[in-house]
Amino acid sequence: LGKGNAVRMRVTLPPSSAAFVQRLNGPGMLECSFENDPVTREFITDGGDLYLLALKDGSLKDGSRFDVATFALGAEDKTLMLAEQTLTPGSAWQVKLAREGETLLPLAVGKTGKPLRLYHRGAVTSADWIGPDGMLHADLDNGAPVGPGGIVRIHHAEGWAKLDLCEGKTPAEIMGCKWGAGLSPSGTVEIPQAALVKLRDRVNWYSFVFKDTQHVNLSAPLPLAAILLRDGAAVNYQEAWDAFNWDLPLTPGKYTLGIHALAGASLEGAPLSILFRPIATLSEKQPYSAFMAPGESRLLRFEVSKQSEYGIGLGMDKETVQARLYDSKGGLMEQGKQQFMALNPGAYHLWLRVPEGAEGTRITANLFGQEPPPNEPPERLVKWILTGASGVRPQVENEQAADPESHRPAWERFLTSGGQDQGFRNEDGSAQDGGGGVDGGGGEVQGESDRHPDGDGSGEEGVEGEGNGRSDEDASGNGESEGE
Repeated sequence: LGKGNAVRMRVTLPPSSAAFVQRLNGPGMLECSFENDPVTREFITDGGDLYLLALKDGSLKDGSRFDVATFALGAEDKTLMLAEQTLTPGSAWQVKLAREGETLLPLAVGKTGKPLRLYHRGAVTSADWIGPDGMLHADLDNGAPVGPGGIVRIHHAEGWAKLDLCEGKTPAEIMGCKWGAGLSPSGTVEIPQAALVKLRDRVNWYSFVFKDTQHVNLSAPLPLAAILLRDGAAVNYQEAWDAFNWDLPLTPGKYTLGIHALAGASLEGAPLSILFRPIATLSEKQPYSAFMAPGESRLLRFEVSKQSEYGIGLGMDKETVQARLYDSKGGLMEQGKQQFMALNPGAYHLWLRVPEGAEGTRITANLFGQEPPPNEPPERLVKWILTGASGVRPQVENEQAADPESHRPAWERFLTSGGQDQGFRNEDGSAQDGGGGVDGGGGEVQGESDRHPDGDGSGEEGVEGEGNGRSDEDASGNGESEGE
């Protein structure tokens, strides 16, 4: 059976006979007939050897014979054939699984005879490895070593699944293995500015050069894989199993972008949006504010000079913005509209996005912990002293406070005001929202708001008059009370 000529093969076996298919890429298959009447069996194969066996003397007497017919494969046949192949290093296994269940895949021995790293995604929910000694290694981490030899068992839902068996160890080698389409660009199209390009149903290559740091946004309305090269080496890789959206902070230099289809999608004529934007700087003294429309994203950069605890808070008209914090290497640090974490010195990027179909909103991003607290008296106390210390001495924050909560840094209480944790660890907002949040809190308060900068409505009675003041508190918690 010729390699590259995948077929469905139907074999009619006479009584007391067998057919054995030795595949070039995959396990052998044996079918036997012990009946008194002929039986029919089917195989799917892409090359190999077919053996027809008489199991008894005289099996082919009385005019009995083998009948063999071949048929071109349909789409479902090709999926079945792929699902039965041996996993080999560097050959991406990508199959649309028709139903939820388990699939067993023989594991090839690599050239080095050493363990290989198994990566799974898509419809695969977990993977196990059964070693040659019969030992079960269950629920493997993504990228866990397997082999040499043995069987991989995947647990999966219905849908497209992808497995990669990688020999490399460096990040660049792993990215190249997952990409699986070679790293020698051809037909590269240069992109000098933001553009909307049409993809071809093949590997697409694009290049761009930056003289300063840029926020690059790539989006397409279908599943695909993308790899980013710099000086010929892979520096980043991304897959999308639905619509594709990728945001990258890129420093000055020349880059090459590769795009190919995933999950059986056709790229022919599909639009790829390529946007270039400057990266805005975020600091405690300069919050970031902008309107974001549906489908828009932003990258904000800030520097941390010393190891300490930091906070990020988002204020918005509509609760539609997704937020994630990444380190300089692209590692996810935290996510959600309010974040509280310990950071080491270095550069960080805050990613913001309004999903397609959500409402656009104006957003303000605030950073806390970057500036040290003031070590001088508050301005109102200084003015009181300079005017002769007449009247009631102004109260200042944290002064004479018995409540330990009031001794916490203002920015930290900003994230956990009202005594309830408002740290949203999930983008779906599943954690309890304490109310006022980062956009200034509860509105009408009694008396001076400076005593409680988080605007939780617990201020003391006003110094003069009735104290029915309104807290015009800004996002950093420095409110001024307008009282009668």
